[in-house]
Amino acid sequence: MNTVKTWETPGLYYVDPFELVLDDNSREIDDIRAKNPGLCDSVAKYGVKTAVTANPDENGNLRLRYGFSRVLANRLCVDQHPTIPVIVVEAGEEDEAQRLIDQWDENTQRVGYTQAEEVQIFERMALFDLAPEEIAEKLSTSADRVTAGLAVARSAATREALREDDQLTLEQYAALTEFESDPEAHADLLDTLRSWPGNFAFAAARWRRKAARRAACAEAADELRARGEVVIVDDELPDASARLHDLHADENGENLTVDNHAGCPGHALFLDTDAYHSETVKPVPICTDWAQHGHTPATNSGGPAARPAEDLTAERRRVIRNNKAWVAAQDVRRDTLKALLAKKTPPKQAEQFIATTLMIGEHELQKALPRQHPLVCELLGYSEPAPRTIHPVLAELRKATAARAKMITLGLLIAAFEHSLRKDSWRAPTEEQKRYFRTLAEWGFDLHWVERMVNDPSAEDDADAQPTGEIAAA
Repeated sequence: MNTVKTWETPGLYYVDPFELVLDDNSREIDDIRAKNPGLCDSVAKYGVKTAVTANPDENGNLRLRYGFSRVLANRLCVDQHPTIPVIVVEAGEEDEAQRLIDQWDENTQRVGYTQAEEVQIFERMALFDLAPEEIAEKLSTSADRVTAGLAVARSAATREALREDDQLTLEQYAALTEFESDPEAHADLLDTLRSWPGNFAFAAARWRRKAARRAACAEAADELRARGEVVIVDDELPDASARLHDLHADENGENLTVDNHAGCPGHALFLDTDAYHSETVKPVPICTDWAQHGHTPATNSGGPAARPAEDLTAERRRVIRNNKAWVAAQDVRRDTLKALLAKKTPPKQAEQFIATTLMIGEHELQKALPRQHPLVCELLGYSEPAPRTIHPVLAELRKATAARAKMITLGLLIAAFEHSLRKDSWRAPTEEQKRYFRTLAEWGFDLHWVERMVNDPSAEDDADAQPTGEIAAA
């Protein structure tokens, strides 16, 4: 070993880490790997780069003054790195008190990298054609963290938010980068993360649907305008307008249709960018100012004058808000179900849930059976069944272990419940649907307030407490 036993001349030496005396550390470190795994990984790769400090004692030993964690980490990999750099300095007479003061000062004044600085380092290292996994290995951090940091680096809006406020995790900021091109969504979701982080997944699902709907409406609007139609694309029907089926042509009560309304100056087609589903765009014929153009309300249709405007608006907005919340919550719930069903072991009391559903879940099962459980392949991660071929679930069951067969059975029953649900199931759930959501809660699902309404209508009170675009946009 390159160990010096005589310390007449202070200086830098390379010492066996086990020869250093660690008898007065102000930190309590029982397991350095558990306490600081990143440091241990770094030292194992590169050795100790920054020298520790020690004082010689009257017996010729070195008593460590600074760098206890580095020494302990080096002792775990002494075969790869047999020595550690040590700066040896003489101790003064006031040493005992001063030692504690110095250790305090060294540890409390040390400042690590901010997350913004981490992002900058990740970005600069990526310029050397290093993959996230390679950067993570060299920096002794996780590949997920590097990937998150690089995502933030590519998003100007998210990077600026990180510089302004470093209170969220790097992974949370990375989740925002998906919405870089939509300033409204980005700002709303940033506010959600800061004020109600548990609601982020639901709000993000809501914005994804809204973005898909906007894109679909924009494409449909271009096609309709090319045919000469007047098209209004918006989140809500304009205030002075009404759908034709809510109106009569005049006081004589003639119903309005697209044909007999085509000559009206207020004739237009409305595309709702914030509808419940993003898959289909259905143009709705409207009159942009029905009162101005002499039309009258079709009172039997529940139209604009069927009941007091404030009552209509309050209840309609409530239903729209809750239905939209349900659709967004469904996206999050099904992603969580997919992760659950991909595991090797079922959740607690899965057997009881299976047996109970087979015993009393007749309504849900009967709806799903004729269609061969249409959601099960999606939830279990299988390809959709093709005509005249064996169903993917049956093919999987033929080779499945007993444990996997149990998970597939659970997936079939969960798929049946999911198939039975509608976007307004929060209003009048069946007893079995109530049991289903109680079970999900017992399995640890973080249910949205609208899902909790299935068993507790008062959960709707939480809607008003959430400062998210999901609520405001509704």
